[in-house]
Amino acid sequence: MMISNITNKGIKKEYFFVVMISLLLIICNSILWLILSNFLIPLSDAIVILLIISIIPSYFFMLFSTRKYFGFARFYFVFLVLTVFFYYGQHILVILDYNYLISQDFTILDGRISNQSILNASFLIIQSLLLIHIGYFSGIKSKWDENILRETKDYIDKRVHTSFKIIAWTLFIVSGIAMLIKLSYLIQLNQSYGYLERRALEASNGFTEGLGSFALYLSEWFFPSIYMLFIFNTGKLKNKAMYLIIGVFSILYLMSGSRFLLLKLGMGIFLIQFIWIRPLTKKTLRRILILGIVGVIVLKIISLSRAIPNAGLSSISDIFNGLMSEGIFSGVLWETGITFTSVSNVLDKVPSLIPHFGGKSYLGSILIFLPSFMRFGFFSQYNISVSATFSPLYYNTNLIGYGSSFIAEAFYNLGYLVLPFMFLIGLLFAKTENLLMKAKITKNPPLFFISTYILSELIYIVRNDMYPILRYVIFYAVVPIILYKILHSIFRIKMNLSN
Repeated sequence: MMISNITNKGIKKEYFFVVMISLLLIICNSILWLILSNFLIPLSDAIVILLIISIIPSYFFMLFSTRKYFGFARFYFVFLVLTVFFYYGQHILVILDYNYLISQDFTILDGRISNQSILNASFLIIQSLLLIHIGYFSGIKSKWDENILRETKDYIDKRVHTSFKIIAWTLFIVSGIAMLIKLSYLIQLNQSYGYLERRALEASNGFTEGLGSFALYLSEWFFPSIYMLFIFNTGKLKNKAMYLIIGVFSILYLMSGSRFLLLKLGMGIFLIQFIWIRPLTKKTLRRILILGIVGVIVLKIISLSRAIPNAGLSSISDIFNGLMSEGIFSGVLWETGITFTSVSNVLDKVPSLIPHFGGKSYLGSILIFLPSFMRFGFFSQYNISVSATFSPLYYNTNLIGYGSSFIAEAFYNLGYLVLPFMFLIGLLFAKTENLLMKAKITKNPPLFFISTYILSELIYIVRNDMYPILRYVIFYAVVPIILYKILHSIFRIKMNLSN
């Protein structure tokens, strides 16, 4: 009777035991946290115990249950996989390559952050992910009601097709030119100054003056336009042409020294290819895994080369030697695992050194897309970037940062109220995926585009703050849809008049 009552209130019957096991894991992890916090043992030993008893079983359950019900071709499954590397990459190295880990300058074992804060952050992350898992399975649809199924069709309205493609091509041409200008400028700066100084220049007024604010602004429509075109270019030849464009962009982007925005693009293309166009097969999955290994090697090469000013052909031997001496996968686990520091450092410094932010990051996400006179001086008074606030406390310099995380941002703002907030994040993932699948079923390109764009932005919160997302969605997803609606209405009026 109790199970029936709960499932009737929202949790699907087939997902009920997923929720219950998640809760059981949260309880077991809490007990382990109490034990490890009250026994004086070396941090490396505590991390090994944590991995074996808590992190690995929790991840195995979350990945297995997601794969069982939804397969690999889901935003949420990819999200979970990425969190392994970004949050626990260095934890894994404690077991797999301890000597390499302790040879690096900045690690979870370097003593810059207290052992207790390292443990607290390790548990906070896995508990947060389990609560996201509960929220996701509480909100995801397993079946679709008859009204939605009645909308299902095997074609896309010709007027929708025409209007959508016109807007997509217009935005692609305009943003593509702006993106080429931007990437050329970044490549030039990277070759002249190196990656770190280039990043510092990006935060200065000189960057905008050298680039031109119009190119910086218009280039942001490049990803949305790619998604819009990709939704309609589903034929074999057109599909290959789209991948060629994406490949050229990726090469130029990597030449600029940057890497992580490819997470957004990769997520968007993945969803369109394997949900909108055709299902993911085992053969394709094997190809993706091979490409992933190649991608890891490329990213490591980029990481080594961007530290060398004026890197060129003469630097190839240095990069190769660095690649062999550091190890490919150990280096990737160490570098991605730096994101964990964004959480542990916040727990270490808040509220003892820096007070809780009280939700100002989320207020800033609303104010950031308003005109300057409506922001009431908010951004001159507050810095809402977690990395900008806390990285200098770890590195003792403003030249480099470790990025951020939606969990670090949430704790900075909410303290331990971060835990119920994670449940809401899981619901957000589920509701957005529901929209994506509804758009697929009903052959609704505008809805599929905006859902894809939102999820491609959400994947980036693994290593970044959430506050910019609302602005990006309104400017770069909602605006194209408004333009499409206007053009679609014009075509419909003309057709009615001609009849």
